[in-house]
Amino acid sequence: MGNPVAFEASDVNGNRDANVTESVTLSRQGGAGALASTDTGGLTRSFVAGAVSWANLTLDTASTIQVRATGA
Repeated sequence: MGNPVAFEASDVNGNRDANVTESVTLSRQGGAGALASTDTGGLTRSFVAGAVSWANLTLDTASTIQVRATGA
């Protein structure tokens, strides 16, 4: 089992914006190893009802990393 990560899109009032459907891609920023995901779509997934998550992220090396999320 990997490490879960989740994001929510919010509107100007801080509420979840259920209209957001764009995609977001995760990448490793710093540290060693290759970041991967066995979730459908791999490291790129689309928001559904303003939320997106990965349940199975893995890193092939014992390391501390930073993960960057980039929208399309």
